[in-house]
Amino acid sequence: MQSQPTIHNNNIGKPLYEQNAGTIYEIPNYEIERDEDNPRFLFDDIPTRLLLHCANGTLDLQAIAKQQLANRGLDENGKWVGFKLK
Repeated sequence: MQSQPTIHNNNIGKPLYEQNAGTIYEIPNYEIERDEDNPRFLFDDIPTRLLLHCANGTLDLQAIAKQQLANRGLDENGKWVGFKLK
């Protein structure tokens, strides 16, 4: 069994090492109590075809997140701005 390497902020998102299943990438170790709030589990229920688009950058995840916030009446800082009427 391979030991977990230390996570360094300047390596986040860069390949750490290769294993049978593919490349392992370094991501932060989030100290969050609730699993539903932990970004490590964000993509657990995402279909593989969408996850592939996310990994390859063919989906603009920031634009999707901003639209979802706007749909909830929030700005990018989580401040209530209300729903805009056309």
